[in-house]
Amino acid sequence: MAKWIGEYIPENKTYSEVFGGAFWGYINGNINSERIVYNDYNRFMANLFESFRKPEKFLSYLQKYESQNVKLFNEFQKELNLIVKHKIPFGLGDSNIG
Repeated sequence: MAKWIGEYIPENKTYSEVFGGAFWGYINGNINSERIVYNDYNRFMANLFESFRKPEKFLSYLQKYESQNVKLFNEFQKELNLIVKHKIPFGLGDSNIG
């Protein structure tokens, strides 16, 4: 369905996804734009896509952590739950992009 919808999106300099949950429209829709804007209310999803945008930086960050580490996973999960539950502000990957 994304390819069909993509046919109706005109070529522009900027394509802005107004709801990140539907980013499949861009991924599978053959959208042709110079600049792509990912937008989502869920800050974690926005940060995930920011990490994909700079894969070398993201990989260098991840390499310092052991994969398949249950203890580390549980620590991250606990920290994430506290952030969400108490709405604690935190910086994201794009926080210093102008």
